[in-house]
Amino acid sequence: MLHELQRRNHTAMFHAIDRNQDGVLSWDDHQLILDRFAAATRLSADSAEYQALRGAIARNWEELKVHADLDRDDVVDLEEWLAHNDRMLATEEGYEIAISSISNMLLGLADDDRDGKLTLANWTMLLGVYGVDSQRAQESFARVDTDADGIVTTSELMQAVEQFVGSPNPDDPGHWLFGPPA
Repeated sequence: MLHELQRRNHTAMFHAIDRNQDGVLSWDDHQLILDRFAAATRLSADSAEYQALRGAIARNWEELKVHADLDRDDVVDLEEWLAHNDRMLATEEGYEIAISSISNMLLGLADDDRDGKLTLANWTMLLGVYGVDSQRAQESFARVDTDADGIVTTSELMQAVEQFVGSPNPDDPGHWLFGPPA
């Protein structure tokens, strides 16, 4: 069962993905994330990169529906989301998939030069796509950049995601992944 901090974090992630703020996750939310990302990066809808990203987001949504949309109504509500995350995190394999999935999604969206590092500008743009204002994104970056070198490395991101999804310690910097802790 998710502990209280996990429940708060996964609820915050749910609301970050729920871009149209209708209380459920649907394809519309995923399309809005894609649209916001494309606008933030000036990515043309007819470009190969856009089409590849759209395909990856669509696959992610279809996979989420298969595993989380238990009532098969083509939306995932908060309770389904939390139950899905609880099931995922209950096994070592699911835990690794969750960490890998979130990390790869974030890196794939924000690492514009594909060097495995995120700058403050990358981070601010990424969190902006999910509705986090620039001040909160800067606070988040400062926490997740644990060696304070001005770059969030793949290793720092993986550690932050691991803390975000599993750590019961509220002082861990990973709880700042999507902005200040909920």
